[in-house]
Amino acid sequence: MLMRGALLCLISMSIVYVDAFLVQPSAFLARRHLEQRVVADSLRYTGTASSPRHASSPTHRVWRAAAETGVEPAESAGAKSTTRSTTDLKKELLRRCAVCDRGYGATTGERDIIDGLVRSLAAVNPTMTPAAGIEGSSDIVVRGAWRLIYTSAIDVLSLAANPVSSIGGVYQNVEDDGIITNIIDILNPRALSILPPTFKVDSTLRLKVQTRARERGSSRVGLVFEKITISPQKFLGNDVSFLPAPTIDLPAFNSAASADSPAYFDIEYLDDEVLIIRQNTAGGVDGGLFIQVRVDPATEPVPF
Repeated sequence: MLMRGALLCLISMSIVYVDAFLVQPSAFLARRHLEQRVVADSLRYTGTASSPRHASSPTHRVWRAAAETGVEPAESAGAKSTTRSTTDLKKELLRRCAVCDRGYGATTGERDIIDGLVRSLAAVNPTMTPAAGIEGSSDIVVRGAWRLIYTSAIDVLSLAANPVSSIGGVYQNVEDDGIITNIIDILNPRALSILPPTFKVDSTLRLKVQTRARERGSSRVGLVFEKITISPQKFLGNDVSFLPAPTIDLPAFNSAASADSPAYFDIEYLDDEVLIIRQNTAGGVDGGLFIQVRVDPATEPVPF
């Protein structure tokens, strides 16, 4: 009976090792990797793998538990997935913006999806104080030229409701000393779009809205609208940019830095490629989202 028990024990141990080395080699190696991390972690902090002081440290306890369970700590995996998820969110956002014609052709469902993607990106915004220094001359991330790829703002979407004309490029240029210039190109009468490209009869009217920005918080930018310029660019294929450009000076009711001024936007996400801002809600009307991508004037002509 004793021999039979010893034999059964030996067979069981053999099965375990065969399973570890032949059936589940990846699981076995993963466990060995985690055990080695425990030892390496101990050596890094104390110079010895058996230090009582280090054995009670949080880092040691996390890796010891991981070695026992065979599951890598979540904080290690999370550090890798955060970058991947941010990249994936941006790709999905850009794709969604492209298929709905900058928001002019977006359905209610598409707007909800885009808004959800924006909120997810805002939670991992890499720029902690995006509004800081916006009124100075320092080289900050938000400085430069941006092109609109999506908006849900009624004042911009209403421009596309015009049955006569269509909307061209929409840009925003953040300059030194807090000057922000918004540019909208209004294109040909729609009826001309059915003509062959060989007919050079395009017309462009450019609207420029100049504002002065002031920092009102870590991510909030106050605005004062200063003037609007209406600049003819082309008429039936002919360059008319030499014509006078009427300018309308706007009265300043409030300072851009004033907490009472209703004109402001919040920067929800900002990196070297993408700028997402949300206008304030005034009079019960949602100010809307503006999603923009950075423009390099060296590779893309910009109207600045």
